[in-house]
Amino acid sequence: ASSSFELYPNPTDADITIAFGHVQSNALVAITNPIGQEIKHVATTNSDKVELSFEGPSGVYFATVTTSIGNRYTIRFVKN
Repeated sequence: ASSSFELYPNPTDADITIAFGHVQSNALVAITNPIGQEIKHVATTNSDKVELSFEGPSGVYFATVTTSIGNRYTIRFVKN
């Protein structure tokens, strides 16, 4: 499935925004490190984006968005 999901800024210093492209009735965003450990997760309702602050060591991370109908999209990003 194609996705209009966008994560910015990338790379980031701390704060990221994930734009869904359209309103999601319910979505879960999980941030994981390269070995799959969940660092943070946030749920959102009736929103077209989620903003979150992200603290952690520099490196590569993954943001996985799971929509209310079960679609999953993963976006790779870099923390400075």
